[in-house]
Amino acid sequence: MNVGYGNVVEVTHPAAVFVKKQRELMGKGYSEVKAFEMVEEELGKTINQQKDELRILRGLALNTYGS
Repeated sequence: MNVGYGNVVEVTHPAAVFVKKQRELMGKGYSEVKAFEMVEEELGKTINQQKDELRILRGLALNTYGS
């Protein structure tokens, strides 16, 4: 949880973000299961992209500084 300017609280834990997005979609009329699947796909892509970027950075670090 982060507290920003004007004491605005922002929840940043991945599980909380997941639930928030799911609830937003359910509020737009999607079923609980469909909303879950949509958020799972969206966040899954983001997580996989971050993993790929981390692998690249680790490889670069190993090439630069050795093992």
